[in-house]
Amino acid sequence: MKVHSLAELATGKPIDQWVVLGPFVIRTSPHFEREYIYERARILDVDYLEANGGEARVQPGVGQAHPNPGIGPTTLAWRPYEGNDLHGMRIAGDAIYETVQRNCVIYAAARIDAHADGLALLTAEHSGMKAWMNGELVCNEPYGRTKGVRITMQPKPVRLRHGERDVVGHRPLLDGRGSRDRAFG
Repeated sequence: MKVHSLAELATGKPIDQWVVLGPFVIRTSPHFEREYIYERARILDVDYLEANGGEARVQPGVGQAHPNPGIGPTTLAWRPYEGNDLHGMRIAGDAIYETVQRNCVIYAAARIDAHADGLALLTAEHSGMKAWMNGELVCNEPYGRTKGVRITMQPKPVRLRHGERDVVGHRPLLDGRGSRDRAFG
């Protein structure tokens, strides 16, 4: 996995090389998000990596496999992804059409090298996201943009420790209309 320099990211250059895992597709009822639009927390609160120690403890690496508790293949593996937009439809493929509201979760991870301990800002455009840094949950926003409304989350201060650290995010892809997420820039 490519290591991104915090100093470079601080100049505004977004992360452009990731490893991604998914899609995790959980079958939902035909009424999901029709009567109560804000149900996506139910999709986001599932720890899809629980069988391998959980989301906070994951050590992403290309080819590392995880059991799939949902619809589709029995295992999913981390794979490289290039680009500063995490284009969910490209990552999810046809699996997104397995549920009525086109719900799935995708994990994305990047490695950041901080030259010293300090604070940084986590920013993203998302449709709902959880993110961990150094194993600590730093973002839990189940409701980002809805059905194509593009908003950017309020930046979140995160504490970085000197050296290389993984940032792991997990977000639902909801609505499947080609939404793009830009995270950790």
